[in-house]
This record gives sequence, structure tokens and C-alpha cells, in this order.
Amino acid sequence: MKADIESRFHLLITISLFFPVLLANLGTIVGQSIEKASLILIQTSAVVGLYLLDYILFQNRKNELTERSLLWVNRLLLVALGIFIVPIVGITTISLNPPGWIAFPAAWVSGTSMLFILAGPPAIELFILFSGGKKK
Repeated sequence: MKADIESRFHLLITISLFFPVLLANLGTIVGQSIEKASLILIQTSAVVGLYLLDYILFQNRKNELTERSLLWVNRLLLVALGIFIVPIVGITTISLNPPGWIAFPAAWVSGTSMLFILAGPPAIELFILFSGGKKK
């Protein structure tokens, strides 16, 4: 279980490293100014640091966590990985200039998923820090 969690952390950190650059590039492709794309790049780069902090916290607490807590961390990481799909697909869809009845929901869902991407690492941190440990 711990090896699965570490693998998911590695993948999540890798995705979060490239995610800001991808968003900035997609933004310029769909017509955003370079300044706005750069701002998005800077704002979303915080996710990388937060997931690195999560990984460090997990490494320090992994031997103290119960099997149930490890299972939940594993599930939370899988959900965090899945959430990255939504803005990528949404922004790509918007770049194809679809009709409004597709573009507006795609933009809303993509924007909303960004909130979950930014809120995911702190939620995982809190869970790791405050989940029940094994009795000694």
C-alpha cells in the first residue's frame, strides 16, 4: 500500500510540475495575453510546492498511519490525479471554438475544477497530519 501511495505521489508531483506550463500555453493559444498567461503560470505553480510538502509529510508519518488511513490517502491521491483531467479537456474544448451551449459549461466546469486542484493538497495535508495513528 505504501509503495502505491508513493507511486501516486510521484505521478502527481510530475503532473503538477507540467500543469502550470500547459495551462499558460493553452491560454495563449486561445487568445489570452502573455501577462494573463504568466499570472496563471505563477498562481498554479504553488500546487507543486504543496504536493511536495504532502509527500514530505507522508514520508514522516507513513509508519504511524493505520491501514484505513493509508487507504484513504491512496484514494485522495487518485481523486487528485483525476481532477487534473477536467481543466485540460475543458480548455482544449474551448480552444476549438465550439458553440456557446458547449463552451459555457466547459468553461464553468474547467474553472470549478481549478478550485479543487488548488484545494486538494491542503486537504491531503490535513488528512495526513490528523488521521489516526497506530496505537503504540
